Amino acid sequence: MFTRGKNPNPHPECHRSGSPARRLSWASQPPWARTRAAARSALLLVVLASTWSLPSRATEPLDINSASAKQLAAAMQGVGLKKAKAIIAYRDAHGPFGSIDDLSKVRGIGKSTLANNRGRLRAAGP
Repeated sequence: MFTRGKNPNPHPECHRSGSPARRLSWASQPPWARTRAAARSALLLVVLASTWSLPSRATEPLDINSASAKQLAAAMQGVGLKKAKAIIAYRDAHGPFGSIDDLSKVRGIGKSTLANNRGRLRAAGP
């Protein structure tokens, strides 16, 4: 039912003027609300920044000559289980890797993959 000129809201005490509540702009909010919103935003930024850098914090580089396929897939960025199994197959066929750069001989491992994972890996003796 449409009534012209009358407030259709049956509970006028819910709104000051009877019109739907509007969100206040940033400048018209009270100072305590602005401070609380700024604190929430700062906390969110700190949490996001700390979780963003977590994967790059490795305790020590992974040895590519003794690691399993699952370990390689978990440690290397851009390498899944399939490529990790290819690394293991190459290692089994050709012997241990002499350096990290020898990974480029494995099909599917290129310069960018090596560059992204150089700090996460090491090539120690068998």
